[in-house]
Amino acid sequence: MRGYGYKKISPKNSEGKLIGASKLLTGSAEYQYQVYEDWWLSTFADTGLAADKYSVDELRYGAGVGVRWASPIGAIKFDIATPIRDKDNSKNIQFYIGLGSEL
Repeated sequence: MRGYGYKKISPKNSEGKLIGASKLLTGSAEYQYQVYEDWWLSTFADTGLAADKYSVDELRYGAGVGVRWASPIGAIKFDIATPIRDKDNSKNIQFYIGLGSEL
């Protein structure tokens, strides 16, 4: 989920160690605007959770902006995202690079 670092939405035990989850739920909304022949700008919002039971209280949210380039070898994506209303109060900016076609 964009806006969070690797394994940051995983549940933790009382000692702060990752314990994993049996359920994963993610959703994303993204808008892309073509600014040049092979270039797009995007804005997006992601939400999701990793938990043993589904709970609205466990949902995390992230939002950001990105650039898309339709290169000769396939789509190349650069995103910058940050958590929104994060219960851990981490406001770190995350950077993402993606390769391949859009789903």
